[in-house]
Amino acid sequence: MNEVLGAVVLVAFVNAVVFGPLAAWLAVERGRDPAPWFVVGIVAGPFAAIAVGLGPRKVGHTFKACIECQEPIASGATTCPFCGSDLIAAEAAEWRTRASKTTPTDG
Repeated sequence: MNEVLGAVVLVAFVNAVVFGPLAAWLAVERGRDPAPWFVVGIVAGPFAAIAVGLGPRKVGHTFKACIECQEPIASGATTCPFCGSDLIAAEAAEWRTRASKTTPTDG
């Protein structure tokens, strides 16, 4: 009986430490609320992580492509979660490049 209880406690601990945060992180990546998915991850373990990871992105959550790696990221992101590039600096550099190409020069 003690072995069964120990196994149940171990599974609950792994779910709380690994799959709760994993499901919450995947929910954020998919544009969903992470709090309920954290709880579902603790209860359902890897099944919750699979469900939220394979689910569609939330409708109305706007995405754009990262300037450096072209991965889809949230439109309000300041740092790319995939390549770690500073999007504010990269967008400023891109705008400066565009402005210099369109600015008429005195010839």
